[in-house]
Amino acid sequence: MATDVPSLRWKFPELLDKYGLTAYRIVKEIDNVGSMGAIYKLADESRQPARADFKTMAKIITALRELTGEDIQIQDLLEYYE
Repeated sequence: MATDVPSLRWKFPELLDKYGLTAYRIVKEIDNVGSMGAIYKLADESRQPARADFKTMAKIITALRELTGEDIQIQDLLEYYE
């Protein structure tokens, strides 16, 4: 029986670094102060959230696509590991 519990890891901080973006820039692009806390939490590797709101994730992906010109997908934000 495996002792490691499968989990997901947020890759949002890496995407921000890769494209030279900040959480603040994503919040501005989304234009939704209500998502600000969640976005800042996602951007901080030491405060990774245990759950996510699908609407916020969709907005983040849309903002990343618009700001980078890349076809960002959900797997660019999340990584499964055991």
